[in-house]
Amino acid sequence: MQKPISACLLVYNHAHLIRSTIESILNQTYKNYELIISDDNSSDNSFEIIQDYASKHPQIIPIQTPRNLGMAGNTNFAVARALNEYIALLHHD
Repeated sequence: MQKPISACLLVYNHAHLIRSTIESILNQTYKNYELIISDDNSSDNSFEIIQDYASKHPQIIPIQTPRNLGMAGNTNFAVARALNEYIALLHHD
C-alpha cells in the first residue's frame, strides 16, 4: 500500500512554467498524495493559475504567503500545512 505523502510545490513568479510543472505532478503513477502549492506572493498570475487547477483537482491545496518570504520561508509555510508524515519538496521549474 502506498503511504500518503504531502507534496509541497513552491512557486514564485513562474506563471510561464507552472502549468507544465503541475501537469507533470498530476500525471505521476503515485496517487496517494495531497499537493500543497504555495505561492510566495508572486507579482504575476501564478496564484490564479494554481487556483484554477485546484478547482478541478481536489488533491490540490492552493495557499499563498501573506508577503514574499523567500524560498526558506515559503518552504516552512507550506510544510506547516502538510497533513501527512512524509513530505516531498518540489520547485516551480
